[in-house]
Amino acid sequence: MSAKLACPVSAANHILIEEEELDSALNSCLAVLGESSKACRSYVYTIKNDCIKESHAWINPDRKKNNKDFQLLNSLTTTVPEIFRSLTNVEYVVGYTNEIKELLFKQIMSERKVETFLFIPIFDGNILWGVLSFEHCYIVEWTLDKIELIKVFSKNISIKINEIRYRKTIGKKLVFKYYGQDVLEGFWEFDIDNFELKFSSNWAKILGFSIYEIEHSYDFWRKRVHPDDIIEIENLREKYISGHIEDFTGLYRIRNKENKYIWVKFATLLY
Repeated sequence: MSAKLACPVSAANHILIEEEELDSALNSCLAVLGESSKACRSYVYTIKNDCIKESHAWINPDRKKNNKDFQLLNSLTTTVPEIFRSLTNVEYVVGYTNEIKELLFKQIMSERKVETFLFIPIFDGNILWGVLSFEHCYIVEWTLDKIELIKVFSKNISIKINEIRYRKTIGKKLVFKYYGQDVLEGFWEFDIDNFELKFSSNWAKILGFSIYEIEHSYDFWRKRVHPDDIIEIENLREKYISGHIEDFTGLYRIRNKENKYIWVKFATLLY
């Protein structure tokens, strides 16, 4: 993997996990990824009713300050370019403006001084929800390892979209009904390679601890999970990591500070 891009992508994925609202998460993520890839622009266009509707964008401050070619695509056209439509059948499109066959889109990209582009689809289920893109105003090489990193981030956007929908509709109702009280949402990161954990303060609070009272280790978490649940969770986790199942979500019991077992609901992002 490209070491220079791996850390920013990891940071962007962490933002997706921590931020509750998708809009603010995307704007922050695009700034991190756009700057690290030295792009002129990075953006997400959403597609609704066969039109480009909204954008979340980062524009390189130097380009914005010194040039007038920083306009976003949806400020020039609402028509979905054919090259975007092709993303329903391919994993990504990378190329150069002078090779674009669609004349109107080629003209728009040329006027905006774009020379190299990367488009990656974002799906909501099987529907093309939007396009994640990076534009450079000079020739760059997008290697496969860099593209794979960005593809993972794109897939995690899709997971976030589903997570927000679940929380707004079914999720909140089921959890509220189950617990009969307001629900805290906490996060923890598991580094698969190094077997290291990092818990958020809200996660500790769910168990009745402060962040300073818990040990950030796999052993700390595992010993608190109910013996009847731990084997199933670990088996499902391995299946998820290996790609044998698409989702790793559910309920399990964990022992809180008062040594009482409580039920917690979890959802997972893999990056």
